[in-house]
Amino acid sequence: MNLIREIVYDIDGVLLDMINPLLRFHNDRYGTKLKFEDVTSHSLWRIWGGTPEDDFRKLLEFFETKYASQVFPVNGAVYSVNQLERNLNNGIIVSSRPNEIEKETKESIDTYFPQLSSRVHLTNQFSLNGDSVKKSKICLEHGASVIVEDSIENAKDCAEHGIQVGINHRIFQELQESKTGQKFLLIFSDRQRSSDLFQTDPALSYQ
Repeated sequence: MNLIREIVYDIDGVLLDMINPLLRFHNDRYGTKLKFEDVTSHSLWRIWGGTPEDDFRKLLEFFETKYASQVFPVNGAVYSVNQLERNLNNGIIVSSRPNEIEKETKESIDTYFPQLSSRVHLTNQFSLNGDSVKKSKICLEHGASVIVEDSIENAKDCAEHGIQVGINHRIFQELQESKTGQKFLLIFSDRQRSSDLFQTDPALSYQ
């Protein structure tokens, strides 16, 4: 058994479902017909066209529209966080979101995950302004032993720095194909609550 020192939660795709309202926004404003299944990369410009600069601009546009109020928790996320924090009470949030939407981000977290609202860190990865920082660096600074993540790039980076990574089944399959899947000892099925896999106590069993 390995004791969880501190758990880190990603936001988008882990705690909050932003991609579905973001796609609705894009379809309505830009005339596309994108579905969730079409999203195979966090670099959305590869999906809907354009450039990385367009991704940043469209994200800021999105948060100025009614669609931003349709960002709700991922199914099971509130229950999972409540269960984990009841036992651990040491979680933090580390997101790749840009600093420009820090206010909106903290408001959403305060609404749905108030126990984490004072522990939100943005890496500024998707911004065109200012410096960014790797998630692994923040995890190590806080002594985190586990991160729940849905980005392959961030999952690999954290694993290479000795941080256990919880990922969903689709990402795990892709990592297996690249022969790096063995690094990830926590596998989060899309249909399972993360707390079911952590069990109900603050200890986690690794295979």
